[in-house]
Amino acid sequence: ATDSPAYATNLANFFFGLGAFLTPVFVAFLFGRAGFSKSLILLAGAVLITGVLAGFSQFQLPQAGGAEGEAPGFMTVLADPMIWILGFCLFFYGPLEASVAAWSTTIMTEKGISEKTAGWLLSGFWLAFMASRLATAVGVSQMSLTTGWETPWIIILSVVSIGVLAAMVRSRNAGIGVATVVLAGLVFGPIFPTVMGVLLGHFDPAVQGRAVGLFFAIGG
Repeated sequence: ATDSPAYATNLANFFFGLGAFLTPVFVAFLFGRAGFSKSLILLAGAVLITGVLAGFSQFQLPQAGGAEGEAPGFMTVLADPMIWILGFCLFFYGPLEASVAAWSTTIMTEKGISEKTAGWLLSGFWLAFMASRLATAVGVSQMSLTTGWETPWIIILSVVSIGVLAAMVRSRNAGIGVATVVLAGLVFGPIFPTVMGVLLGHFDPAVQGRAVGLFFAIGG
């Protein structure tokens, strides 16, 4: 399972999301207890520790491939159909995640849920979002999957997301609305890191930087 790039990206994005979720909560708590100046000093110290540790890291750049020892050129990556397929996956997925994150509280209040409960519900969306990424990584590891599972998994999640979003918009029941927001987090979570894993698994390490750049250029 550790040979699967999508396993690594799902696991890495879980920790990335965990930090994004917990840090604002911690900062708000810190400001309330220690004040603005002391809080900034503590946060700067935490960042400095990370920077110092990064300075001792050793990075091994991938060697260029090809018969003449040169990496494929920019146009070769751009002409690869996979960069366009995966780029358009991000193109259509990105607005879904952003829209649900931005508008779920508004949708829930329109269904009769209080603003406070809707705010907690948004936290539930992000927790489910992170949990599904971790569950995907653990599932891949436990089943010893290496390759071939990514495409069916992306398709299944994409089809289920259509039903979840349709239920979220059309349902007038508050309970169903709450369930769909949490389900959206579960469904959306693994899509991006799995697509990213397919991208990294498809392209030679020497051109992965170019591929990722194009991926975000097309998808963004």
